[in-house]
Amino acid sequence: MGFLVGIGKIVSLNGSNKLMLELRNNIGLTNVDSDPKSQYTKSNSLNFILGWNFAL
Repeated sequence: MGFLVGIGKIVSLNGSNKLMLELRNNIGLTNVDSDPKSQYTKSNSLNFILGWNFAL
């Protein structure tokens, strides 16, 4: 179990081209280690997403 936090922006370059930027942080809340002694092994990932949208 976990949650995701993100923010994004679309930037118009011209009439037919757009640049999409996004930053996401995936935060795990559940212990992912099978060893019961390690109580603080959780997952986390930071993602930077870049996209280009174009029309022909």
